[in-house]
Amino acid sequence: MNVTLYIPGLFGPAARFSEDYIPRAESLEFLLGRAQQKRASPSSYHVTLCRLFDLETPPDQDVPVAAITHQIDADEYAPGCWMRADPVHLRADRHGLILLDARALNLDIRDALALAAELRGLVEARGWQLEVPHPERWYLRLDARPALRTRELDEVVGGNVAGALPAGEDAARWHGVLNEIQMQLHSSEVNRSRESRGMPAVNSLWLWGIGDAPPAPRPRWWKVYSDEFGARAFARFGGIPSAPMAPSLRDLSGTGAGAAPILVVADACKRCVEIQDLEGWHNVVCAFEEHWFDPAAQMLRSGVLRTLELDTGDRRFVITRPSLYFFWRRPAPLAAHMGGA
Repeated sequence: MNVTLYIPGLFGPAARFSEDYIPRAESLEFLLGRAQQKRASPSSYHVTLCRLFDLETPPDQDVPVAAITHQIDADEYAPGCWMRADPVHLRADRHGLILLDARALNLDIRDALALAAELRGLVEARGWQLEVPHPERWYLRLDARPALRTRELDEVVGGNVAGALPAGEDAARWHGVLNEIQMQLHSSEVNRSRESRGMPAVNSLWLWGIGDAPPAPRPRWWKVYSDEFGARAFARFGGIPSAPMAPSLRDLSGTGAGAAPILVVADACKRCVEIQDLEGWHNVVCAFEEHWFDPAAQMLRSGVLRTLELDTGDRRFVITRPSLYFFWRRPAPLAAHMGGA
Protein backbone atom coordinates (compact mmCIF):
# COMPACT_ATOMS: atom_id res chain seq x y z
CA MET A 1 0.00 0.00 0.00
CA ASN A 2 1.25 3.46 -0.94
CA VAL A 3 -0.38 6.42 0.79
CA THR A 4 -0.03 10.17 0.39
CA LEU A 5 -1.36 12.06 3.38
CA TYR A 6 -2.02 15.76 2.71
CA ILE A 7 -2.38 17.63 6.02
CA PRO A 8 -2.24 21.40 5.57
CA GLY A 9 -1.68 23.15 8.89
CA LEU A 10 0.03 20.15 10.45
CA PHE A 11 2.80 22.31 11.92
CA GLY A 12 0.45 24.85 13.45
CA PRO A 13 -0.09 28.58 12.90
CA ALA A 14 2.70 30.89 11.80
CA ALA A 15 2.21 33.21 14.78
CA ARG A 16 4.30 32.54 17.87
CA PHE A 17 2.66 30.62 20.71
CA SER A 18 3.60 28.82 23.89
CA GLU A 19 5.30 25.42 23.58
CA ASP A 20 2.73 24.17 26.08
CA TYR A 21 0.40 23.73 23.09
CA ILE A 22 2.82 21.48 21.19
CA PRO A 23 1.58 17.89 21.46
CA ARG A 24 3.67 14.83 22.23
CA ALA A 25 3.93 13.04 18.90
CA GLU A 26 6.82 10.58 19.08
CA SER A 27 5.78 8.56 16.02
CA LEU A 28 5.35 11.68 13.90
CA GLU A 29 8.77 12.94 15.03
CA PHE A 30 10.29 9.54 14.21
CA LEU A 31 8.74 9.49 10.72
CA LEU A 32 9.83 13.05 9.97
CA GLY A 33 13.35 12.26 11.17
CA ARG A 34 13.69 9.22 8.92
CA ALA A 35 12.05 10.85 5.89
CA GLN A 36 13.56 12.26 2.76
CA GLN A 37 12.35 15.85 2.77
CA LYS A 38 11.39 17.62 -0.44
CA ARG A 39 10.76 21.33 -0.46
CA ALA A 40 7.84 22.64 -2.43
CA SER A 41 7.05 26.24 -3.30
CA PRO A 42 4.72 27.77 -0.68
CA SER A 43 1.25 27.45 -2.11
CA SER A 44 -2.40 27.73 -1.21
CA TYR A 45 -4.62 24.79 -0.40
CA HIS A 46 -6.16 24.60 -3.87
CA VAL A 47 -2.85 25.15 -5.69
CA THR A 48 -1.57 22.10 -3.80
CA LEU A 49 -4.67 20.16 -4.83
CA CYS A 50 -3.86 21.05 -8.45
CA ARG A 51 -0.38 19.57 -7.95
CA LEU A 52 -1.76 16.44 -6.34
CA PHE A 53 -4.35 15.91 -9.08
CA ASP A 54 -2.03 16.89 -11.96
CA LEU A 55 -4.22 19.82 -12.97
CA GLU A 56 -2.37 22.50 -14.90
CA THR A 57 -3.40 26.13 -14.42
CA PRO A 58 -1.59 29.27 -15.62
CA PRO A 59 0.52 30.73 -12.80
CA ASP A 60 -0.95 34.22 -13.30
CA GLN A 61 -4.58 33.08 -13.02
CA ASP A 62 -6.84 31.71 -10.30
CA VAL A 63 -7.26 28.01 -9.77
CA PRO A 64 -10.73 27.57 -11.34
CA VAL A 65 -12.20 26.23 -8.11
CA ALA A 66 -15.69 27.51 -8.89
CA ALA A 67 -15.99 25.57 -12.15
CA ILE A 68 -14.71 22.38 -10.47
CA THR A 69 -16.82 22.51 -7.31
CA HIS A 70 -19.93 23.65 -9.20
CA GLN A 71 -20.02 20.35 -11.03
CA ILE A 72 -20.54 18.42 -7.82
CA ASP A 73 -22.80 21.04 -6.21
CA ALA A 74 -25.05 21.20 -9.29
CA ASP A 75 -24.53 17.53 -10.19
CA GLU A 76 -23.90 18.49 -13.80
CA TYR A 77 -21.33 20.09 -16.05
CA ALA A 78 -22.23 23.67 -16.96
CA PRO A 79 -19.81 25.32 -19.40
CA GLY A 80 -18.68 28.90 -19.03
CA CYS A 81 -16.70 31.07 -16.66
CA TRP A 82 -17.62 30.63 -13.00
CA MET A 83 -16.68 32.55 -9.88
CA ARG A 84 -17.23 31.64 -6.25
CA ALA A 85 -19.10 34.39 -4.40
CA ASP A 86 -19.25 32.94 -0.91
CA PRO A 87 -21.18 34.66 1.91
CA VAL A 88 -19.02 36.18 4.64
CA HIS A 89 -19.16 38.55 7.57
CA LEU A 90 -16.63 41.39 7.80
CA ARG A 91 -16.09 42.44 11.41
CA ALA A 92 -14.36 45.71 12.23
CA ASP A 93 -11.76 45.65 15.00
CA ARG A 94 -8.51 47.47 15.80
CA HIS A 95 -6.66 45.37 13.21
CA GLY A 96 -9.03 46.29 10.37
CA LEU A 97 -11.80 44.24 8.76
CA ILE A 98 -11.62 40.61 9.88
CA LEU A 99 -13.31 37.99 7.70
CA LEU A 100 -15.55 35.24 9.09
CA ASP A 101 -16.75 32.64 6.61
CA ALA A 102 -20.14 30.95 6.39
CA ARG A 103 -19.15 28.19 8.82
CA ALA A 104 -19.01 30.83 11.57
CA LEU A 105 -22.35 32.38 10.56
CA ASN A 106 -24.70 29.42 11.10
CA LEU A 107 -26.21 30.22 7.71
CA ASP A 108 -28.95 27.84 6.59
CA ILE A 109 -30.27 27.32 3.07
CA ARG A 110 -33.45 29.30 3.76
CA ASP A 111 -31.57 32.49 4.69
CA ALA A 112 -29.03 31.89 1.91
CA LEU A 113 -31.71 31.68 -0.78
CA ALA A 114 -33.54 34.71 0.60
CA LEU A 115 -30.34 36.78 0.59
CA ALA A 116 -29.55 35.65 -2.95
CA ALA A 117 -33.03 36.71 -4.07
CA GLU A 118 -32.32 40.22 -2.77
CA LEU A 119 -29.11 40.36 -4.83
CA ARG A 120 -30.43 38.75 -7.99
CA GLY A 121 -31.59 41.98 -9.67
CA LEU A 122 -28.18 43.59 -9.19
CA VAL A 123 -26.47 40.51 -10.65
CA GLU A 124 -28.81 39.84 -13.57
CA ALA A 125 -28.67 43.50 -14.68
CA ARG A 126 -25.04 42.78 -15.61
CA GLY A 127 -25.89 39.64 -17.54
CA TRP A 128 -24.65 37.29 -14.85
CA GLN A 129 -26.31 34.39 -13.07
CA LEU A 130 -26.26 33.75 -9.30
CA GLU A 131 -26.65 30.18 -8.04
CA VAL A 132 -26.87 29.07 -4.41
CA PRO A 133 -26.82 25.25 -4.28
CA HIS A 134 -25.39 25.25 -0.74
CA PRO A 135 -25.48 27.85 2.07
CA GLU A 136 -21.67 28.10 2.16
CA ARG A 137 -20.99 27.98 -1.58
CA TRP A 138 -22.45 30.59 -3.92
CA TYR A 139 -21.61 30.91 -7.61
CA LEU A 140 -21.62 33.62 -10.26
CA ARG A 141 -21.78 32.54 -13.88
CA LEU A 142 -20.17 35.33 -15.89
CA ASP A 143 -20.53 36.38 -19.52
CA ALA A 144 -16.74 36.64 -19.90
CA ARG A 145 -13.64 35.99 -17.85
CA PRO A 146 -12.55 39.16 -16.01
CA ALA A 147 -8.91 40.21 -15.80
CA LEU A 148 -8.70 39.50 -12.07
CA ARG A 149 -6.50 37.62 -9.66
CA THR A 150 -8.17 36.74 -6.36
CA ARG A 151 -7.22 35.24 -3.02
CA GLU A 152 -8.68 31.92 -1.93
CA LEU A 153 -11.19 32.22 0.89
CA ASP A 154 -9.18 29.80 3.05
CA GLU A 155 -6.21 32.17 2.94
CA VAL A 156 -8.19 35.09 4.35
CA VAL A 157 -10.49 33.50 6.98
CA GLY A 158 -9.76 34.95 10.40
CA GLY A 159 -7.49 37.64 8.97
CA ASN A 160 -7.58 41.21 7.77
CA VAL A 161 -8.94 41.59 4.23
CA ALA A 162 -6.71 44.61 3.55
CA GLY A 163 -4.50 43.76 0.59
CA ALA A 164 -6.50 40.61 -0.20
CA LEU A 165 -9.19 42.09 -2.46
CA PRO A 166 -9.26 41.21 -6.18
CA ALA A 167 -6.38 42.66 -8.20
CA GLY A 168 -5.79 43.10 -11.92
CA GLU A 169 -6.94 45.23 -14.84
CA ASP A 170 -10.62 44.83 -13.94
CA ALA A 171 -10.13 45.30 -10.19
CA ALA A 172 -11.63 48.80 -10.00
CA ARG A 173 -14.81 47.66 -11.72
CA TRP A 174 -15.19 44.66 -9.44
CA HIS A 175 -14.48 46.69 -6.32
CA GLY A 176 -17.44 48.84 -7.40
CA VAL A 177 -19.61 45.75 -7.86
CA LEU A 178 -18.59 44.53 -4.42
CA ASN A 179 -19.50 47.90 -2.88
CA GLU A 180 -22.97 47.67 -4.43
CA ILE A 181 -23.40 44.15 -3.08
CA GLN A 182 -22.38 45.29 0.39
CA MET A 183 -24.83 48.20 0.28
CA GLN A 184 -27.64 45.85 -0.74
CA LEU A 185 -26.77 43.45 2.06
CA HIS A 186 -26.60 46.32 4.56
CA SER A 187 -30.28 47.10 3.89
CA SER A 188 -31.33 43.42 3.74
CA GLU A 189 -34.48 42.38 5.60
CA VAL A 190 -32.97 38.92 5.97
CA ASN A 191 -29.95 40.36 7.77
CA ARG A 192 -32.16 42.46 10.05
CA SER A 193 -34.01 39.28 11.00
CA ARG A 194 -30.73 37.44 11.62
CA GLU A 195 -29.40 40.21 13.84
CA SER A 196 -32.63 40.29 15.83
CA ARG A 197 -32.00 36.60 16.55
CA GLY A 198 -28.44 37.33 17.70
CA MET A 199 -26.83 36.00 14.51
CA PRO A 200 -24.15 37.77 12.44
CA ALA A 201 -25.24 39.47 9.25
CA VAL A 202 -24.00 38.33 5.86
CA ASN A 203 -22.54 41.71 4.94
CA SER A 204 -20.33 40.81 1.98
CA LEU A 205 -19.41 38.12 -0.54
CA TRP A 206 -15.90 36.82 -1.09
CA LEU A 207 -15.09 36.59 -4.81
CA TRP A 208 -12.54 33.96 -5.79
CA GLY A 209 -11.73 30.84 -7.82
CA ILE A 210 -12.48 32.31 -11.27
CA GLY A 211 -12.27 30.40 -14.53
CA ASP A 212 -13.55 27.80 -16.94
CA ALA A 213 -13.14 24.14 -16.14
CA PRO A 214 -9.70 22.93 -17.30
CA PRO A 215 -9.19 19.67 -19.22
CA ALA A 216 -9.65 16.70 -16.92
CA PRO A 217 -6.32 15.03 -16.04
CA ARG A 218 -5.53 11.33 -16.18
CA PRO A 219 -6.48 9.67 -12.87
CA ARG A 220 -3.44 9.50 -10.60
CA TRP A 221 -5.00 7.90 -7.51
CA TRP A 222 -6.78 4.63 -6.93
CA LYS A 223 -9.05 6.36 -4.41
CA VAL A 224 -9.29 9.62 -2.47
CA TYR A 225 -10.38 9.75 1.17
CA SER A 226 -11.50 13.10 2.59
CA ASP A 227 -14.27 14.92 4.40
CA GLU A 228 -13.30 18.18 2.69
CA PHE A 229 -15.66 19.19 -0.10
CA GLY A 230 -13.04 20.69 -2.39
CA ALA A 231 -10.87 17.56 -2.33
CA ARG A 232 -13.87 15.38 -3.19
CA ALA A 233 -14.80 17.77 -6.00
CA PHE A 234 -11.28 17.57 -7.46
CA ALA A 235 -11.47 13.77 -7.25
CA ARG A 236 -14.80 13.64 -9.05
CA PHE A 237 -13.56 16.08 -11.68
CA GLY A 238 -10.61 13.75 -12.30
CA GLY A 239 -12.80 10.65 -12.46
CA ILE A 240 -11.39 9.21 -9.23
CA PRO A 241 -13.57 7.40 -6.65
CA SER A 242 -13.74 9.13 -3.28
CA ALA A 243 -14.94 8.25 0.20
CA PRO A 244 -15.22 9.96 3.59
CA MET A 245 -12.09 10.24 5.70
CA ALA A 246 -11.15 6.84 7.09
CA PRO A 247 -11.00 6.60 10.90
CA SER A 248 -7.38 5.39 10.80
CA LEU A 249 -4.60 4.29 8.49
CA ARG A 250 -5.29 0.67 9.36
CA ASP A 251 -8.76 0.99 7.83
CA LEU A 252 -7.15 1.51 4.43
CA SER A 253 -5.23 -1.77 4.50
CA GLY A 254 -8.34 -3.83 3.77
CA THR A 255 -9.55 -1.78 0.81
CA GLY A 256 -7.90 -3.95 -1.85
CA ALA A 257 -5.73 -1.12 -3.17
CA GLY A 258 -2.59 -3.25 -3.21
CA ALA A 259 0.26 -1.14 -4.57
CA ALA A 260 -2.12 1.41 -6.11
CA PRO A 261 -1.64 4.92 -4.71
CA ILE A 262 -4.15 6.32 -2.22
CA LEU A 263 -4.61 10.00 -1.39
CA VAL A 264 -5.91 11.12 2.00
CA VAL A 265 -6.77 14.82 2.41
CA ALA A 266 -7.28 15.88 6.04
CA ASP A 267 -8.30 19.49 6.63
CA ALA A 268 -8.91 19.52 10.39
CA CYS A 269 -5.53 21.11 11.21
CA LYS A 270 -6.06 23.70 8.49
CA ARG A 271 -9.36 24.82 9.98
CA CYS A 272 -7.86 25.14 13.46
CA VAL A 273 -5.01 27.24 12.08
CA GLU A 274 -7.43 29.48 10.17
CA ILE A 275 -9.34 30.40 13.31
CA GLN A 276 -6.27 30.32 15.60
CA ASP A 277 -7.69 27.46 17.68
CA LEU A 278 -4.49 26.21 19.31
CA GLU A 279 -6.21 23.77 21.65
CA GLY A 280 -8.16 22.31 18.74
CA TRP A 281 -4.98 21.99 16.67
CA HIS A 282 -3.24 20.25 19.60
CA ASN A 283 -6.09 17.74 19.90
CA VAL A 284 -6.19 17.05 16.16
CA VAL A 285 -2.45 16.32 16.01
CA CYS A 286 -2.81 13.98 19.01
CA ALA A 287 -5.60 12.13 17.21
CA PHE A 288 -3.46 11.79 14.09
CA GLU A 289 -0.58 10.51 16.20
CA GLU A 290 -2.78 7.74 17.59
CA HIS A 291 -4.71 6.78 14.46
CA TRP A 292 -2.32 7.55 11.59
CA PHE A 293 1.31 8.19 12.52
CA ASP A 294 1.79 5.41 15.08
CA PRO A 295 0.11 2.82 12.78
CA ALA A 296 2.19 4.16 9.87
CA ALA A 297 5.47 3.41 11.68
CA GLN A 298 4.25 -0.10 12.52
CA MET A 299 2.89 -0.80 9.03
CA LEU A 300 6.10 0.41 7.37
CA ARG A 301 8.13 -1.96 9.55
CA SER A 302 5.85 -4.88 8.66
CA GLY A 303 5.82 -4.08 4.96
CA VAL A 304 2.05 -3.57 4.75
CA LEU A 305 2.75 0.07 3.96
CA ARG A 306 5.40 0.48 1.27
CA THR A 307 5.57 4.27 1.10
CA LEU A 308 4.09 7.10 3.11
CA GLU A 309 4.32 10.61 1.69
CA LEU A 310 3.37 13.32 4.16
CA ASP A 311 2.51 16.55 2.36
CA THR A 312 1.83 19.84 4.16
CA GLY A 313 1.64 22.00 1.03
CA ASP A 314 5.05 23.63 1.29
CA ARG A 315 6.93 20.55 2.50
CA ARG A 316 6.85 16.89 1.52
CA PHE A 317 8.29 14.01 3.55
CA VAL A 318 8.75 10.61 1.90
CA ILE A 319 9.17 7.61 4.20
CA THR A 320 9.84 4.05 3.03
CA ARG A 321 10.61 0.85 4.90
CA PRO A 322 14.37 1.08 4.18
CA SER A 323 14.47 4.68 5.38
CA LEU A 324 13.31 3.56 8.84
CA TYR A 325 16.81 2.14 9.32
CA PHE A 326 18.70 5.30 8.40
CA PHE A 327 19.85 5.62 12.00
CA TRP A 328 22.08 8.61 11.26
CA ARG A 329 18.92 10.64 10.65
CA ARG A 330 17.96 11.61 14.16
CA PRO A 331 14.39 12.68 14.94
CA ALA A 332 13.98 16.32 15.91
CA PRO A 333 11.29 17.63 18.26
CA LEU A 334 8.07 18.64 16.55
CA ALA A 335 8.81 22.26 17.50
CA ALA A 336 11.84 22.21 15.17
CA HIS A 337 9.51 21.79 12.18
CA MET A 338 7.19 24.59 13.21
CA GLY A 339 7.21 28.28 12.49
CA GLY A 340 5.09 29.38 15.43
CA ALA A 341 6.67 27.91 18.54
